[in-house]
Amino acid sequence: MMVVFIFFALALHGQAPKNRAISFDFVDQQIREVLFAFSTYAGVSIIGDDTVTGRVSFQYVGNNFEQAFDSFLLSSRLFVEKTVDVWVVSRVKILVSDDGIVLDSLDATPSQIADKLGRKTSATILRDILPETRLSLHLKTANARETVELFMKPFSDYSVEAADNYIHIKKAHVDRFTPIHASASSLVRINKNNGTYEIEVERARLGEVLDSFFLTAEREYQSFIRPEQMVERVKISGREFKDALRIILEQGGGEHKEIGNLFYIFPVQQADIISAIKNEGKSWHLFETRYRLTADIFPLVQNRFAGMQTVSLPDNSTFLAFASEETALEVKSYVSTVDLPRRSDAVRLKYIKTADLFRTLPATVKPEEIVDAGDGNTFFFLGSNERKVMFLKDLEVIDRPQPRIRYDLFIIQVQESSNLNWNPQAEVRFVRPGDRTMVTGQLGNLLNLNFDIITVFGYQFAARLNAAIAENQASVFADTTLFGLSGQEIKFQNTSTYRYRDSNVDPETGKPIYSGITREIVSGLVLDINGWVSGDGMITTTVSASVSKRGADLSSGAGNPPPTSEKVLTTQVRARSGETVVLSGLRQNDSTLIEQRVPVISRLPILGWLFKSKNNTRENTQMIIYLVPHVDFANEEYNVNGLKIASIYSRFVEPYLEGK
Repeated sequence: MMVVFIFFALALHGQAPKNRAISFDFVDQQIREVLFAFSTYAGVSIIGDDTVTGRVSFQYVGNNFEQAFDSFLLSSRLFVEKTVDVWVVSRVKILVSDDGIVLDSLDATPSQIADKLGRKTSATILRDILPETRLSLHLKTANARETVELFMKPFSDYSVEAADNYIHIKKAHVDRFTPIHASASSLVRINKNNGTYEIEVERARLGEVLDSFFLTAEREYQSFIRPEQMVERVKISGREFKDALRIILEQGGGEHKEIGNLFYIFPVQQADIISAIKNEGKSWHLFETRYRLTADIFPLVQNRFAGMQTVSLPDNSTFLAFASEETALEVKSYVSTVDLPRRSDAVRLKYIKTADLFRTLPATVKPEEIVDAGDGNTFFFLGSNERKVMFLKDLEVIDRPQPRIRYDLFIIQVQESSNLNWNPQAEVRFVRPGDRTMVTGQLGNLLNLNFDIITVFGYQFAARLNAAIAENQASVFADTTLFGLSGQEIKFQNTSTYRYRDSNVDPETGKPIYSGITREIVSGLVLDINGWVSGDGMITTTVSASVSKRGADLSSGAGNPPPTSEKVLTTQVRARSGETVVLSGLRQNDSTLIEQRVPVISRLPILGWLFKSKNNTRENTQMIIYLVPHVDFANEEYNVNGLKIASIYSRFVEPYLEGK
């Protein structure tokens, strides 16, 4: 039932969809097991022939399975031959055509190359026992005989004989084995005492030593090592059975594996025999995680069960392990202890965004412990309760509202003349009770303004401004209130856009010729304000003002756009809430000369003066900006010498204003 369940679960993956993100991570795995994982993922039968052996480490992250598989073949020095039903992976690639034979080999033995060549060309190739040397070569020959002769060239003690119906690879007969007989100096003495062994060996054959050892231990064994292998000298005492056997085999060049009550002895270089015996009783088992990703659990399993073949599947919730039933139960138990649900607490921010929190994480939380919920002001905390308590204390300092700043903006435009000496400076002070007089009728031009001129600047300044407005020597350019958060830039713009058609004047007729292009000139005031409230309640304000003005329109007469002038002022001040910031110096001195005439007649002497006119205008104007920033106490309270500003405002300022 276990095998059926495994293959059914693997079949659920099916054919991998294209353009889906995939990843493979194999660390020191058998190549055949990696091919099995690829086959499971792609839904295609992928097998390796007898040339495919060894272990490999491979990593890939992308969205193309074909690219991943080709990269694996390239890094593992393998070829693949694809058919509709199966993909065969090999270290030998042979192409047969009318032009001849092309053979490529990557780390294949002569025996494997000969077998592949015989099956591919239908040629009968007979061979003696060939060397196990692995060959990497590229051959292009006319027929199978030439191919065999070329890949056997490195072995001088072999010859190739070809007949009409076969090819024979023959080895020169050399009798290299001379039996070694026990001499008078050989010694094999093995004693058993209370479960431990005392062994003394002097230049004896391995087969003789093993026979005597297992006979004394009353156990059975099967050996794959030549018994003539010599053991030069072993002298031990007080050793247990397996420890004594290991010491004997170290000199004999072998190792053992116990299966049931039978010990298998094999040479260490025969990797295929070792793998087959060691994997006896093992099979692939599928493990699935419920709460955690396999990327988190997989390294723990590999460290806990070192040497066990494991493969992580791309779905990041299952993995395979090649183990016995007993080991599989241990793996399942271990996975259940580490695959625990991760606790998660939702935390909703009051004032700031989650993006702002991620930029300024406190030291009491790690980035991997918080996950953005996606709504902009909620996140999930994955840490312990103790870490959550510490984090929430730090969060109280971070998750605070940004203070709001109210800007009272008042801009006047003043035109200086001989009968008006306008002074832009003003005395700023609070109104005292003795200043209250009945001057409402005298300040009528100021009563409809939002900006409280009388309270901010006093009665004298208000009276002078009211008189200037009444005599058209000053005009209110802007009277508004702006709101912005601390550190946020706000913009005030009062401009006019003038559009004109691009033209040239015909020198013969004096009439404009329009090109069909429309241009724009923008004139007016642009004001950028950026205020920041510090911890002591002071407001640092950066103000940038730009005043531009369009000159007289000469486009109809001269064919050119009107001239423009611009004044730019940038300053930074630091003041308390309610203090006035005055920006002056935005002065415009304009002199305009406009001459109009009637064509042809205006050029006549004396009489021509009756058909032309000149208008010379001089203008001296100044833009004065009054800005009063206020901290909005409804959003934030600030400490000044241990006393909250909001308390100061409610205890002193508000009663004073109400008693005016």
